[in-house]
Amino acid sequence: MAEETVWVKKVNTARVDGRICSWASGFHPEKLPCRLDGGFLNGSYNVGQRIVFDDGTTWFLRLPRASSISPEHADEKVAMEVEALFLIREKTSIPVPKIHAWGLAGENQLDLGPFILMDFINGICLHDVFGGGDSRLLKEEISEANIEYVYRQMAQFMLQLFKVDFNQIGSLPTLKTRFPAPGRPLTWKGHEILRVGGVNAFGDWAHNLQSTRRYFEYINKQDWQQLLLQPNSIAGPRSARSRYAALNILKSLIPELTNTPYDRGPFKLICDDFGMANVIVRSKDDLTITGLLLDRPVNDEWDFEEGEAPKATDRYFKCLEIFLRVLEEEETRMTESGRRELTELVKWSRDTGAMWLHMLLSSGFFDNLTFPCMQLRKHKGAKWWDERMTDQGDTEEVEKFVADKLKDLAAYDEIKDKVEHYKTLMDNEEMSAEDFISTQILTQKPKTVYGNDYLANCSGVDVFNALTGKPADNTHIDYFQGYSQFHEHGLPRRLPIEEEQKIDADPQLVTKATEIRNAESDDDIKRLKRDYNILKRKIYAMMFQQFQSEWVQNQRDWTILTRGRERPDLVEETAGKQALCKLMPE
Repeated sequence: MAEETVWVKKVNTARVDGRICSWASGFHPEKLPCRLDGGFLNGSYNVGQRIVFDDGTTWFLRLPRASSISPEHADEKVAMEVEALFLIREKTSIPVPKIHAWGLAGENQLDLGPFILMDFINGICLHDVFGGGDSRLLKEEISEANIEYVYRQMAQFMLQLFKVDFNQIGSLPTLKTRFPAPGRPLTWKGHEILRVGGVNAFGDWAHNLQSTRRYFEYINKQDWQQLLLQPNSIAGPRSARSRYAALNILKSLIPELTNTPYDRGPFKLICDDFGMANVIVRSKDDLTITGLLLDRPVNDEWDFEEGEAPKATDRYFKCLEIFLRVLEEEETRMTESGRRELTELVKWSRDTGAMWLHMLLSSGFFDNLTFPCMQLRKHKGAKWWDERMTDQGDTEEVEKFVADKLKDLAAYDEIKDKVEHYKTLMDNEEMSAEDFISTQILTQKPKTVYGNDYLANCSGVDVFNALTGKPADNTHIDYFQGYSQFHEHGLPRRLPIEEEQKIDADPQLVTKATEIRNAESDDDIKRLKRDYNILKRKIYAMMFQQFQSEWVQNQRDWTILTRGRERPDLVEETAGKQALCKLMPE
């Protein structure tokens, strides 16, 4: 992906010229020199680098990948990970790394984004032992004894986490980072719908949410937003009708498949992307888990083909029974009263079919041919399910939806052809990565078009300001989603300079600035500066939103008062924009 190509160049430059080592040494308690050990380790969402200090201590530098994490949520992602690691270390004996330093993107002197410096955990990835190559499924030759050994440890971890209670649903309290996190959780599902689908489905969050049922309704609504607003969310008329109908069925099942006694809590800590790749064991011969950083059956390998269940179905249910038995044994052993609360909850979820609904609600990019959806259909009865699919899929509302989606898909395909042409030029080194990014800003003019893979990634982030080192401006995401205020031609993309200069005079910032001047320790100064920058960004965002709203109203008032006479645009021209945004032929 083009953005990552630019970012990787910056990372490699910092590695080669020694800046990573000198920067990392500044966080060591004794400022010891260090060296890089090996190359970068690549994960799906992060890259990492081993760093060895002169005393033999090994740390691990962890950076969110530019291609996998939307920049407007990178700081929040890292802050929430820091909070989770501190919480788990304090409340449990689960082996997670100790954090030595962390920072937001604005605090990274290397300009590589937010970061965490943590202990390096020795061992090998469980996926390398249990996984089948590129597959995320268990290899068939793995013995039951080895599966049970790992499951027993996982059960112990789950039982420890189950003891940690929260009185509401949402983001973790930011007791360690003081990060001004939104009330809503930054879920894997919501982030992927934004990053891959280009749809911001995080809105409409009810503060202090204290109902499981209401949370399920919230994440079901995210699936609706992705289906409605992502132009290529369907493959054709058939998939459009079936997904529309099936999502309606899921919505109707939420009250029935919510465990009523637990609807009001207590609520638990959940990891929604926890698989074999997140588990470190000592070796292939010793499966003792040494660190945690199992695949839910929602990937392509689990899809039903022409009604036939995937080959791994029998193994899945066999492993489920092994885990349930082990969980019950461990809960009996670890609980003084002998009460098996978690085991009974898992059994209830299995027996009612709620487990399949929960998998679907937490996964995103809904498709009714996935394993959990077909299992839910089986649980409710094929006749019951098919009758409701027919009822829900044969209405005037559905026909209008299908027609609109086919128009969106056609517009998307037209844009995609242009993008693929430019990508070929980039791959053949006939176009630079920077120029390729610029073409994405220019070619994606229709407000309904943004899409999958690299196309969505380019439309879902502010790559222009990312390249020029300026604060991100993500109003174009809302524009692509069709909100009315962004239909106004010439909408300002930043505060006028005279308005921006007023921010420093805000009483809250003045107070913070005074606290910084009066601070005595370096740690206090660093913390206060971070709070100051976060507060300033928040104030800017509020002022900018208010300015845009007033601008839109004034624009409409002008249209009414002048009977439609065109008003001059408010256009900000800079040399940087002229240099980077090279016009491409239509």
